[in-house]
Amino acid sequence: MCVDGRPPQVSGCRGTRPSQPSAATRRCLDAPSNHRRSHVKHTDREHDEPPSRGHRGPVDAPYVTGPAPIPINEPWEYALRCPRDPRGPAVARAMVTSVLRAHGLGELTDRAELLAAELTTNAVRHTQGPASMRLCWAHPVLRVSVLDDSPALPLRPVSAEPDDEGGRGLFILDLLADAWGACRVAKPAFGARGKYVWFELVLRAAPPGAPGKASLAA
Repeated sequence: MCVDGRPPQVSGCRGTRPSQPSAATRRCLDAPSNHRRSHVKHTDREHDEPPSRGHRGPVDAPYVTGPAPIPINEPWEYALRCPRDPRGPAVARAMVTSVLRAHGLGELTDRAELLAAELTTNAVRHTQGPASMRLCWAHPVLRVSVLDDSPALPLRPVSAEPDDEGGRGLFILDLLADAWGACRVAKPAFGARGKYVWFELVLRAAPPGAPGKASLAA
């Protein structure tokens, strides 16, 4: 409300004249309103919104690729350590299947998983500690070895009947493996002492130009 035809004074200003705006303030006030709104909106988004997930950095950043698959004629090795548990043989069998299929060795899968399950089953049943399994490939030979804490070596079977309670696993090993054997461990391996039993399977369908048979037998 106006009194005496003069505008009312703002409380606290004591009727003094407000200070002149700076040059930067005048430029901002003189700018179109839509420009000011877009500037404020951009500033708020820049400071308040978190960075989006999955940001990969600048578009010109170098792309790092993984290693190439190992060729079939080059060696590789996998290892598994499992506790004394009835599920251990199934885990070992699944590992053998996964590894051989991944490396394109399907021809060896059926025999290898069966024999690996037999060796790990013997380790679980007849020893008191954990077992370890190792797969070693040196074209065209696959060696699978199982280590346990018992120094007792298995005896080569003569025959096995359907009603035999023991010895059938070693009979299957003798029947399906291209070579097999056992050896006591004189020094700790995989953190345990005992023996390891191994078998070898030979890849028959060798690709052209692949090296000849190289047994891993000790």
